[in-house]
Parts: sequence; structure tokens; C-alpha cells
Amino acid sequence: MAIGGATVLACTADIGAPPRDAPIPDISSISPTGTVEGWPAMTITVIGGDFVAHSVVRWNESDRPTRYIDAGHLEVSIPATDLSTPGMNSITVFNPAPGGGPSGSADFLVSQKPPETPTLTSVVPVGGTAGTPGFLMQVFGTKFDGIASVKFGGQAKSTNFVSSTELRITLDQGDLVAPGIKDIQVVNGSGLATNIVHFGIESPVPVLTSVASTLNGTGSQEAILRVFGSHFLVSSVVQFNGAARPTQFVSWGELQATLPASDLTTPGINQITVKNPPSPGGTSNPVPFEVVSEALSLTGLPSYGATAGGAAFVLTVYGTGFTPFSVIRWNGSDRPTTYLSGHRLSANISASDIANPGTASVTVFAPGASGGTTAAKAIVIRTVGAPAITSLQMLDIPANFLVYDQFSDRFYASMPPTATANANSIIAIDPATGGLTGSVALAGNPAVIGLSPEGQTLWVGLDDIAQVRRVDIPALTVSTTIAINSINSGARAEEIRVQPGHPGTIAVQKKALSSYGTGTVMFVNGNQLPVEPPPYTENNSFAFNEAGTFIYGYNNENTEFGFHTMSVGSDGLTLLSTTTGMVNQGYARMEYASGRAYFTNGVVVDAEQRLKVGAFITPNFGSVSAVYADAVLGRIFLLADNTLDAYDMNSFAFLGSVTLPTTVNMEHQAVGLIRLVRWGTDGLAFRDGQRIYILRTTLAAP
Repeated sequence: MAIGGATVLACTADIGAPPRDAPIPDISSISPTGTVEGWPAMTITVIGGDFVAHSVVRWNESDRPTRYIDAGHLEVSIPATDLSTPGMNSITVFNPAPGGGPSGSADFLVSQKPPETPTLTSVVPVGGTAGTPGFLMQVFGTKFDGIASVKFGGQAKSTNFVSSTELRITLDQGDLVAPGIKDIQVVNGSGLATNIVHFGIESPVPVLTSVASTLNGTGSQEAILRVFGSHFLVSSVVQFNGAARPTQFVSWGELQATLPASDLTTPGINQITVKNPPSPGGTSNPVPFEVVSEALSLTGLPSYGATAGGAAFVLTVYGTGFTPFSVIRWNGSDRPTTYLSGHRLSANISASDIANPGTASVTVFAPGASGGTTAAKAIVIRTVGAPAITSLQMLDIPANFLVYDQFSDRFYASMPPTATANANSIIAIDPATGGLTGSVALAGNPAVIGLSPEGQTLWVGLDDIAQVRRVDIPALTVSTTIAINSINSGARAEEIRVQPGHPGTIAVQKKALSSYGTGTVMFVNGNQLPVEPPPYTENNSFAFNEAGTFIYGYNNENTEFGFHTMSVGSDGLTLLSTTTGMVNQGYARMEYASGRAYFTNGVVVDAEQRLKVGAFITPNFGSVSAVYADAVLGRIFLLADNTLDAYDMNSFAFLGSVTLPTTVNMEHQAVGLIRLVRWGTDGLAFRDGQRIYILRTTLAAP
């Protein structure tokens, strides 16, 4: 066309026409076509045709990030989460509108990962000891799966999965029952197992604490020996004088061995040991087992009273000539009896035996020509009245120490030099009226008093002049003076006890103000005997036994906390044994009654056997200052602050308490001068450095 002389070409394009429709894409192949589960994120190339710039690759119908290369190639990013589960997956390409649409699909296989074989590298701990309590074990290695199981000695243990390199199990005592080698192995959920690691279980050296014997009930005159201690094994063997005896494992702390009659026919001391197999194993410490030839007799009981309606208890009896065949009888009826030694038996007394008030007869029977039945000891079964204080006197007397003599029916108190009346003296007090009936002047700050059991003499420590003076009662005449020699200056008598049957013989625990105690010594009529325990053997609290042949003492000032047994001879005191681990309390004080030692922290010890036999509850332990044991009544009394508690001496059960209507001056336990004193039929008394308290209570009444 010519326009104005110019030639114009006509445009053939269809201006304003809509865009062309996108084609439907086509997939011919993908690369790669598969992988294994757990594979990290990856890129897949999709090969085909009719791809456009906005094509999207879909994984199981879900869009994934896509990169356009050309009309025949796309790349798609597949995250690791898509590859975590085995299975066949669909890959398609979608072209957007207009036109377009999805392609056919290509399959992408996520294969199941072949199981890996785990390895075991180490365990912690690497070994153990037979018979010990269980513990946590850590198991280390590689390729553990979430349901891996640890086998210990071939037995699967409950397993805690920590990671693919750590598992944990808990071994119990049953896993460690015997010494030897245990195989440890890990088995994955796939069934593939690790290599084996060996775990060594050593045999411990057993420890013996005590033995007891009972009849075996077969009539063969054999006896069952009960052996108590620790580190016992199923394979442990009891030895009698080094010879093995048939042994039964009862628990980690008890074995039972059968002793033939031949072991029990010859009097003497036999040594009981326990042997554990190697390795290392070994033989325990020996414990003596006595076969006696003494005449059969029943000499005493720990308590001659019991509480009607009280709990069952273990009755221990003292005597001579006991054998494993001896039997305790309660009102003539046999009770299952345990042989403790030639001088000790025990039997279980049921609650029905003491259900009602009355008097029970205790005897010991032994078979054979040399046996028979002993004379009886009586136990009076009483009810306990409702706790009450029936009378109370509070005397404004600042005494240092207080004792009661049943023969003169008088209290005797030592008075300090600071007292406004009767300073530096011993005074006598009538318990009925609280009035003074006499006094005698001394010097040097009278303090601790030792009273002879027969009521003849007082031995008084004079703290400020390092002396002990004898005062005869009831006349209150002063005689013998003893100087307390010490390797340190400032010595005083911390404890004084008078030997039963010998009013002129005393034992004194010396104490220097600048150090711990400086020894326990004996004096006869004022003369010191030459033999004494090693220096610094503390007996801050001690007592003679009934016969005066032994002294039992307790060290309450340093962490030895030893219970000491000393023999009493014509030349002095010989330390026989020190037993630790029974009381374990600083400043605890001891009172002795009928074969047992009673402590202010509630512990009760069989003094001859040096064995803790029980403990009674002390609700106010932190402030307990004094204890008194009444074997005739069968009750224990504790003073704590202004509260007086009572306990049954047999079962150690709490019987009740009474409260004083005043504040008691509780001296520090290190002073050790507050003592409970028994008087009359229902009376107790004590001093606190400011006053003397004289009371009567239903808790102390028969």
C-alpha cells in the first residue's frame, strides 16, 4: 500500500490474540531411579519433553523445588525426610495453565536399608564383686539401634537406649551371685549381634560378725550353726576349726552349717570361719564357738519385768553349761531356742506369753546325764499406769552431782564452791521431805561421785585440786585421799565407779582440762594399781559388771567411738577388746544393768558379747542428757529437756512420757554430770546445776 508516496507493508500479526496453551509434559526417565532409606537430601534429574520454564516436579503429588534446564530436562531437590521411609514413590511433572497439566509418572524406589552389624567396644565398670548390690552399667559401641538389647551372661536385660553408641542396664544382686566370667553382648532389633566382651566377677573375702546354734530337730544330736556376717556367697563354706562343714546359703549375710555331734563333745574354744572360692576369695576372720563342760545353771536375765499386753520380744538368758541342745522354757513350756555361747541362749517370747499381768517362770533344760533343769528366774508382768507425775519437789540446790543410796534412803549431792550454802561439801537429803539431814565439808570443788553398790562409801572427785576423797556413809566421815596423777596438768575425775563387794576399790577415768582423757586406772584403799589400759584409751562412761570382774567402757570423745572390755585383776585393768561401729555417737553416755549397756542415743549392747542387740526410739535425741535402766522393773528411762520418757526393756517399745512443769537447765552433753537416779518404788531424780528435781511417777511404779 502506498500512502503519501510511501510504501507501507501490512502487519500480518494478530495483535491482541491470547497466548498459546502450555503443552502436557512427558517423562521418559529419571536419574537416579532409587536410593536407600535414610539417605541425605538429593537431586533427581527428570528427562522428557514439553517442559516449560514454570514446570514443577511433584513427589507423591506434592510440589518440590524444581530447576528448569531446557524443554527436555528438569532437576528437582528431594529432602531427606522424603527418603526416610522405604517404599515406591511417584514422580510427575506439572505444567501450569493455560493448557498444561500433569505428566505420566515415573517410579522412584526408596529401598529398605540393610541392617548394620553393631560392635561392642567396652563396658563400665569392667568388673564386679560377687554378692554386692546391683549397679548401673554403661555399654559402649557402634551402630546400636533403638530396640537394641544387652545380654548379661546370656540373659537379656532391660535396656535403656542412650544413643547409637551407648546403652545402659542395671545389674541386680542376682546377676552377681557367684564369681566367674560373664559374657556381655548387644543384639540389635534386626537380630544382628555384636562381639562379646567379658565381665569378671571376683569372689570377696567374707567377714564374720557372730555365730549362733539351734537344734536341727532330727534327734540326731547334730546342730545347725547360724553364721552371720557379710560377703557370703552361694558357694561359701563354713569351716569348723578349718574343716569344711555342710553349708546352706540363706542370704548374703547368713549361712547355716550342720555340725555333727562329734564337734560338740569336747569342751573348748573352737574357731568358726567362712571360706569363699577364688578368685581372689579367701577365708574370713575367725569367730570363737565355745563348747563348755561347766555345770548347767541359769544365773540371770537382762530384765526381770515385762509389760502386760506388750509386744513379742527375744529373751536372752545368762548362765553356765549351755550347749546347742539347751532349751529355754517359759512356764515349763519349751521355746524355740538359739545357742549363742556357753553362757548365752535366746528364745522368742510371743505377745500371748505376756498378755496378762502375772509372774512367768524361766528355766533352761538340757538333755543328757549332765543336763537337767535349772532353778527358775521370775519375770513379773505388770501393767503400766497412765503417764502422770504424782509428786514433784524442786529444790534450789545447785549441786554438781547426785546419787541415791537405798540402804540409808538418802540422796547425796556434791556442792560447788559457788554455792551460797554448804559450799565445797557433800550433803545428805531426805527424799520424802527434801530436807537436809547432814553434810560434810570437803574442798576443791566436789563433783562426780562413785557410790558403792552395798551403800557403804562415796568416792568424790575434787575437780580443782586433782583428788578423790572417800566419804563413809551414812555417818559422812572423810578418810582416804587419792591424788590423780596425769601427764597433763589440771587432771580431774571424769567418772568414778566402785567395785561391787569392795567398797575400798575404785576405777577412775582421768581427764585433763587441756586434752582428752588420760586413762582409766584402779585404786585399792588409795593405792594405784600398776596395770592400766594403753594411754589415751578413753572410757568417758563406764561400769563394772555385777561380779566386778570386768569393766565395760565407751569412748565418746573421739571418732573411735569404741566399746572397751577390760578385765579386773589384782594388779589393775587389762584391755581385752575394742569394738567399734555399735554406738557411733559423740558425748553419748552409758548405764549398765544386768548384762547390757544402755546409751543415751538409744543403743543397747550385750556387754559380754560386745554385740548391739537393739535400739529404742529417742524422740528428743538431740537433747537427751541421761538414761537409767531398771532391770527389776523392766523399764528404761530417758531424760530429754523437761520430758521423761519410758521404754520397755524387752521390746524397746515406747511406754509413755511425762513433762515437768518447768524449764530444765540442760548442760552441754560434754559436761556429762546430769544423771537419772532411781529411788523408792516409783521415784526418779536428777540435778541440772541449778536445782535438784525429786519426782514420783506412774511410769516408774510397779
